[in-house]
Amino acid sequence: MKGSTSMRRKASLLLLASLILSYLNTPMARAEAPAVHEVVLTLNDTTAQSKGAIVQLSSAPYLMNDTTMVPLRFVSEALGAEIQWNEATRTALLTYGTQSIQLTIDFNEAIYNGKSVHLDQPAVIVKESTMAPLRFIAECFDYKVSFDSATRAITLSPQKIQPGQAEVAKPKRLTKITVDNLTTDPEINTPKPYPSIVSSIAADRNGRIYLLENNSSLGYVFKEYDPTKGKTPRILSQVNGNGSYNFEYQDIPEYDIRSAPSDVRKRTFHYLDFIPEELKYNFATDSLYVLGSQVVYKLAPEIHMVTHWKTFTTPTLDKNKRIPKNDHSFFFDTADGETFYMGSAFNIYATQKSGGSRYVAKSTKEDTRLVSTVKDGIIYVYDQETGDISTVTDQGYTIVARAHIDHIVNMTSANGVFYAVDSNKVYRIDTKGQIQVHVSFDELYYNRGLYDPKTGRYEQIFVQPNNQDLRFNKDAPEQINESFQKTQVEPRAIEIKEHTLLTVDAKENIILFDGQNQMLRRIHIYE
Repeated sequence: MKGSTSMRRKASLLLLASLILSYLNTPMARAEAPAVHEVVLTLNDTTAQSKGAIVQLSSAPYLMNDTTMVPLRFVSEALGAEIQWNEATRTALLTYGTQSIQLTIDFNEAIYNGKSVHLDQPAVIVKESTMAPLRFIAECFDYKVSFDSATRAITLSPQKIQPGQAEVAKPKRLTKITVDNLTTDPEINTPKPYPSIVSSIAADRNGRIYLLENNSSLGYVFKEYDPTKGKTPRILSQVNGNGSYNFEYQDIPEYDIRSAPSDVRKRTFHYLDFIPEELKYNFATDSLYVLGSQVVYKLAPEIHMVTHWKTFTTPTLDKNKRIPKNDHSFFFDTADGETFYMGSAFNIYATQKSGGSRYVAKSTKEDTRLVSTVKDGIIYVYDQETGDISTVTDQGYTIVARAHIDHIVNMTSANGVFYAVDSNKVYRIDTKGQIQVHVSFDELYYNRGLYDPKTGRYEQIFVQPNNQDLRFNKDAPEQINESFQKTQVEPRAIEIKEHTLLTVDAKENIILFDGQNQMLRRIHIYE
């Protein structure tokens, strides 16, 4: 009897190990593209580890009839499954990609993908928490389990590629790394009272590059460079009065915990109040955002407000902390398109989709520049001064790795990787703190002319001597305008400084806006 009980306990511990790799993607993550990362739980312990942060469970995992039972909602949300509850039938429906599980309280038959499956232990309600069999759910959703008998810790991890994800082949590195001149304004030599200024750029997973421009004639415009459509950027959107930028909100300014919020007023945010400051492409959500004036819009496929920091739903713990100013020292990111984090070296704020802001945590970091990226459903931040790599959660910053590089002059990030630039190299830094030289400026070969993505050829660039602006002679390079006396030139070698606009495309090629030559340029590293 005693030996039998002992064996059953061991079997149960292994069961517990099965389903716990769950709490990875943010709550209620989209079922079509669940997150992939590990979750660690411990038997009879309400503390779990998820997304690099500590999570408190509503109930501790425990054994019941040799079956490991865990909180159903925790398991569902951690695996990225969508959960629906029918109170009348006391039935929970879990949907994960194309797979589904139906569990009924105190009923030992489950429905998996339309077929009846017998359960050794049904779901139960204990102290108002719905507890479900861990291994059954984990195995249905293709998760494997590992168990550490010494610590009684259970780790769940995916056994194969999850729904909505595909293996991406590593692009081939070029033997000759080139610098390509991608675009220049075809009207750059047209007399204007004020020059147009490009203040931010971003690149998406499909090779398109976006520019935020304060145009001398049109005001703020967002341009798209699509290599499949030629070398001239097109206007994607313009900040104007067509209604896309206007929205109503409840005006609740940030307030201290020792005071009540001021009178709530309903206000309208007008496009004239919006000053765009930064473009942010998020690989995790495949979304292009524009930030400014404490508002975030999504630009494609249609412009609409995503969130804002104008309606505070909870008080600030420290009245001396205020929303970070939009400059190079702050970060903005989201892992799921539902909850957005913005922070500086001193404090972190969060806001929900469509608004609803809250103060999250303060930090003891020194004044520094922070760059963020998202990997496997987790937001990571790199501290340029210390080299600390931290996760960002409601608990604040948690340091998980360190990768210090001396004399960094600029940084960017893309698709779960950080990129740091010094005077001669670009470094690649992963979220584990591993550093590689991505490219050295000494190995660059400069292609002459303006690159035409349709033909693969390089066309001559001409300059107007009296204002030293670049000009592309698109029709007749042999004909020289007698009034301007243009001459053929080549832009200078790349020099990346603190405020040089940088981004990285999906193949890890470096894209920059050369302000001196007023053109997009690419360091072409991979095919």
